[in-house]
Amino acid sequence: MDVLIYSGQELFILDGDALLQFVLDDPLLAFGRSGDPSLQLLHATYLLEKTVDDLLKKDTMFEIVFFESQAHASIHTGAPAYVSAARRLARSILIRRANLPDTKVHRFESLDDDEWKTWYQRKRVRPLSPPSSRRASSVALSITDLTPPSRCPQPMYVLGHDGGLQTKEGELQAERILIQRQALYDTVHQSLPYVLLQAAELTDTKVRPRRHSVFSSVTCVSY
Repeated sequence: MDVLIYSGQELFILDGDALLQFVLDDPLLAFGRSGDPSLQLLHATYLLEKTVDDLLKKDTMFEIVFFESQAHASIHTGAPAYVSAARRLARSILIRRANLPDTKVHRFESLDDDEWKTWYQRKRVRPLSPPSSRRASSVALSITDLTPPSRCPQPMYVLGHDGGLQTKEGELQAERILIQRQALYDTVHQSLPYVLLQAAELTDTKVRPRRHSVFSSVTCVSY
């Protein structure tokens, strides 16, 4: 299914660490790999900017959200010290670089963070507007003094990463995947469908999800 047809002009959330994982796991990027001292940070920055720009070119509307609880996936916690340190450095730099024109970047501790829940709820419902100043002195307010609650652009889904498949024994890879799967479950539990970034193919005109053997490319819930 075409993601753009599914979302249209609706706001969605781009998981920041899924974006970094998508960039740093690029097989052509020589960065933070065992036995290879290359640190192609400039190339990583280019890949991040290109991925964001490819999404913006589709006339989509999204905001990038980083959860510190999901950092294990992008920095590869449990990997050899050099690999983890290099990816941690890249994460700290790329988070700042992700704050590009036409994008908004937010940071929260986790899906249980009160600040995240407040932000998400504000995206769902717009509060009542105050009475107009010319009628503020009136005792009886007319129906035009208050604007009925209306919906803001509500995030339609999260574009994220499910951790993929385990390819190595040790290095805590299974544990990192489990953390991402738990985050996927918690996201859906908060009434946010989930679309897999690593299963999407950016083309000149469309974003098409590839088949995925673990989760469907769009996970929906009943409200």
